[in-house]
Amino acid sequence: GGSIYKGRLADIDRFPYMASFQHLKRGLICGAAIIHEKYVLTAGHCVYELNEMNHIVVYGSVWLKDLEREVVAVEKFHPHPEFSPEVYAKNDTSDSGKCGVPLLERLPANDIALIE
Repeated sequence: GGSIYKGRLADIDRFPYMASFQHLKRGLICGAAIIHEKYVLTAGHCVYELNEMNHIVVYGSVWLKDLEREVVAVEKFHPHPEFSPEVYAKNDTSDSGKCGVPLLERLPANDIALIE
């Protein structure tokens, strides 16, 4: 199934900055974190060889099909310039595996994960 081994249901109030990166028809691709009102961060391999069309970011709920969730269209993918799928396959821990994803609409400011 789609469960995490020994996982527990998360509370959206504890993790309001979490989002999911999805294809409109095929559904969940990867998790993402809201890092700015116009950007989410996801792994580079999640957008590798994809175009922006028909991709969305879903946030505001721990349930993927929740009617209360918020949905925002993806504007563009910005993979790290040093991203390489071959390096990712070797468990790379550098920043090159990340991808910024700007959105077509702004997200509420209180849903942004900030490093203190």
